[in-house]
Amino acid sequence: MITKRAFAIIAAAFLAVAPAQAEEPAPAASRHEIRIDGRRLAYAAEAGRIPIRDDATGEAHGHIFYVSYRLPSRRGETRPVAFIWNGGPGANSTLLHFEAFGPRVFSGDALIDNVHTLLPYADMVFVDPVGTGFSRPTREAYEAEFYSTLGDHASIAEFVRVWRLRNDAQDAPVFLIGESFGTWRAGGVAQIMENRGDHVAGTVLISGGAAAGPNALPREVSAAARIPGRAAAAFAHGRVQGADRETVVREAEAWATERYLPALQRLNQLSANGRAQIAAELAQRIGLRPDLIDSQTLVLAPRAYLTALIPDQRLDTFDMRIAAENERNPARARVIDRYLRHDLGYRTDLAYAGLDLGYTPANEPAPQSINARWNYNSGEITPEVMASAMAGEGPPGAQPWSIETMRLNPNFKVMVAAGVYDSLNTCLGNRELQSRLDPQYARNFTMRCYWGGHMMYRDAPEHARLTADVAAFIASATQR
Repeated sequence: MITKRAFAIIAAAFLAVAPAQAEEPAPAASRHEIRIDGRRLAYAAEAGRIPIRDDATGEAHGHIFYVSYRLPSRRGETRPVAFIWNGGPGANSTLLHFEAFGPRVFSGDALIDNVHTLLPYADMVFVDPVGTGFSRPTREAYEAEFYSTLGDHASIAEFVRVWRLRNDAQDAPVFLIGESFGTWRAGGVAQIMENRGDHVAGTVLISGGAAAGPNALPREVSAAARIPGRAAAAFAHGRVQGADRETVVREAEAWATERYLPALQRLNQLSANGRAQIAAELAQRIGLRPDLIDSQTLVLAPRAYLTALIPDQRLDTFDMRIAAENERNPARARVIDRYLRHDLGYRTDLAYAGLDLGYTPANEPAPQSINARWNYNSGEITPEVMASAMAGEGPPGAQPWSIETMRLNPNFKVMVAAGVYDSLNTCLGNRELQSRLDPQYARNFTMRCYWGGHMMYRDAPEHARLTADVAAFIASATQR
């Protein structure tokens, strides 16, 4: 019989030689090819997880899953590398991966070769933050480290550092591409990297603003900047008349800047009749009844507009041309799951968070979403800030990450993309912001506008334009 003392000695000896924790298995490597305009493009893919370790102890507090696609470099060439993610918070990278930039994209519910992939112009690493995809904290106690704005930025910056180190890419020009809330991640990670001396060539901020801070534009300017997009949405629904959408948007923009904005700037000086007149003109421009416009503020919050334009349905936050709908698509989810596990060969029995929920203990409620648990700790959270966020004017805690990074690196460039039909971002607002920035920063921004929604790449012509614009931006930002 083994005594308690003998068992303790055996256990201690085992622990002395056993590793502190199992190492993550080697990434799954595979080779593929696609055809673009009749040209064969062979590339290497890799799917794996990188540990995010405590700096003092080396203990892994989480693992971040990624899929990378790389082309062989020509002699003497160093290809740029783009780290790409979506937003949420709490979203995996499948939208930008399988609808925008990856080598394979959806056509219906099947994956086909993507003729608009970014791969000819940069190597790509699609990143799933902790809690999404196959990425997980190693313990429940560590969740809070990742489910906050600053913690998220820190963990992704560490991921970028380790991936570059493991792949001998320290000299490659780095681009950070984020969509929606992922634009904050791109801005914050860029600043962290520049602070530690790792230069970033540029960020591409899709449908999330310019990461220039919460007060970059006066509220009156932001309100006026929403009018062209709402006019476009109203035209799409037959609520306003015009020769074509371009004319409707151009005339709405002129009215917003020449008539509406001055009225908002001197709101307290307007008579009751003056307010009523502006309210009537505004209602006509954006397809509403005049009585739906608050005559005291003359402003309609984004979410209020989504419910007001079409009385019997709520419009989609991300694309005001369509009704709000459930984004879940089981058929596509199965295709993505099979692609990751079989085509790329990544072996795991983890559920891919965002496609399905996996195991929940019997008689236990499903865990709260990451979004619901998120700590917006990058700025002061006041009741006014939260009220603005709940009205659809963006999450709290925005900071001027892009501007701070330009102060550290004057060569740092930013491309900002927005869709006309997106209720959350505005093309006019981006242009107004650039015109108001100090010239030393303004010249480092490239503003682009697309005839689409938040996911403008869902409109085929805009998908082609977006890829071409990002490719041109990468080429320009890597020239010295």
